[in-house]
Amino acid sequence: MPLSFRTAVASDLEKLISIRIAAMKESLENIGRFDSERARKRFTSRFKPEKTTLILRDDEVIGFYVLFAIDNHLWLDHLYIDPDIQNNGVGSAVMTQIIDMSCEKNCL
Repeated sequence: MPLSFRTAVASDLEKLISIRIAAMKESLENIGRFDSERARKRFTSRFKPEKTTLILRDDEVIGFYVLFAIDNHLWLDHLYIDPDIQNNGVGSAVMTQIIDMSCEKNCL
């Protein structure tokens, strides 16, 4: 399962919203808090393509993460994987990449 990554652009927004909503839906429904329009608005209002990394498999967007550098730390703000892809090691591979990046940048 080779993954590739690229920085998001503004035109990726709708795809990212759909992944986020799909990934959050079940857990938010279980606690009675699912509202797709609220989720859409919250993400859209804070979307920074230059801080958003797409996770691709065979050139298909299967997830994304948002990472901010703050002082000497990296802040993982979002990590969403398409629910149809979850439980196949994608999240672990992404977290390994982020940890390695943090070590390379001497971030705590």
